[in-house]
Amino acid sequence: MRPGCPLCSLIVLAVKTRDKACEHSTQIRLTFYIPGLHSGQWCEHSGDKTQAAYAIIAGSRPEIAVLSITNLQMMSTVEAKEALALPIRKQNSDWTSIKHRLDQCGHDHPDCKAPHTSLPVGFRAVDVSERRIVEMPKGWRYVALSYVWAPNPDPSLLLTTVSTFSSYQQIGGLNAHEMPRTIEDAMQACIQLEERYLWTYRLCIIQDDPNDKMEQIQAMSGVYSSATFVLVAVDGDHMNAGLAGMSQDRQSQKYEIIEGLMVTLVGQSYHHAVATSSWFSRSWTYQEAILAKRKLYFTSSQIQFECENQIWHEDRLSFGFGNLNKKAPENQTPAFTMGLYGGRHVPFGEYIRHLLAYRDRRLSYSSDTYNAITGILNALYDRNDLHFGLPLPELEQALLWRCHPGTNPTATALRTKIHVRNESKSLVLPSWSWSSVVGGISLEEDDFQGSLVSWSLCSYDKDDKVVVLPANIWSQPLS
Repeated sequence: MRPGCPLCSLIVLAVKTRDKACEHSTQIRLTFYIPGLHSGQWCEHSGDKTQAAYAIIAGSRPEIAVLSITNLQMMSTVEAKEALALPIRKQNSDWTSIKHRLDQCGHDHPDCKAPHTSLPVGFRAVDVSERRIVEMPKGWRYVALSYVWAPNPDPSLLLTTVSTFSSYQQIGGLNAHEMPRTIEDAMQACIQLEERYLWTYRLCIIQDDPNDKMEQIQAMSGVYSSATFVLVAVDGDHMNAGLAGMSQDRQSQKYEIIEGLMVTLVGQSYHHAVATSSWFSRSWTYQEAILAKRKLYFTSSQIQFECENQIWHEDRLSFGFGNLNKKAPENQTPAFTMGLYGGRHVPFGEYIRHLLAYRDRRLSYSSDTYNAITGILNALYDRNDLHFGLPLPELEQALLWRCHPGTNPTATALRTKIHVRNESKSLVLPSWSWSSVVGGISLEEDDFQGSLVSWSLCSYDKDDKVVVLPANIWSQPLS
């Protein structure tokens, strides 16, 4: 690396900020390409002057960053001015383009429209204009928020409880100075995007009312799937972190003009920005991502929009055009880009996919073991067909879960003995359910050949005698 070289300074910046595993001995390599127009894959540069060239920077990984190289000398004055205005700033100011993208999706993609799912009685949202909690009339649009709570949140921040609920319903009842910063930023984003109502778990559920809380949690599949879109706070590991580009500054996009070439450090793509975030590692947020049809991600480098068909990047230098065909096989990572059904519409196959992904994520409280995946389970099965996290129509297959085998036999043996610490006396974690163990599990759809027994549910009568419920017999043994 040459001191004072503008290209070298961009490469060093990219390596320092995006390759934490890089060491002094790591070899840095650059490979020049342009994006393929039809295949969606990288291909060799063709020399077409209308296309920007790209340099992929490789360090400890094959691709840690991408540089875009645009020849300003081949452009008109207007084209050059437009190119120079591209870099992303610390504060987001281009709400018009974001709203246009949302409107375009609503017009062009009928499969992205929120379904008319039944919501719980008394469903509430935050009126961002009047700064209060209101009961939502049936069929009205609303936006939902997905973010990381973090354990032991600041008790001085607004939280809906039985004692605060009445005051929060008054106009101006939600004081901005006491509002968690992430929620306040989400309210301001709604105003910019001309959306009046925002749903957020912390304010729209009465947290110390067990009946209200359970009713709302049981309806979580409808809450997120019915939202017009979901705002996702990707960066930040607590509710006071704010949204990137609003109260939380983003990384300014760096570029250099070198002998008539504009060399720009391209914003991190959706796959890298989201998959490496704290938000992505949490159990609750996995459910929220799966259930939402449209998501607006606020990351430290740019805003990204995902619908059922496309992934759009605010930085249009990303992948050459800023858009990715979401349904192309190479773009179906992270796992939730495939949505609830992943195109297969086989409930038990999707149950396995989501359960394994869910168990690989972090959950702060064991009391939320079922709650944090209830929305997905209720979307796949009738809630009456779920028993301690297992689907009754496929009970025999679901019982074949096991602790993740791992690579260390000793660790594996110990892991099977580690059971969840039950923090709630009312929470039941039976040993035959995956809920009874900590950590990842494995479950194969093809392991099951057929049942050898007949199953049914039992209950107790008024004299505490066991009563078999014949209406709940769901399986016949192999003949």
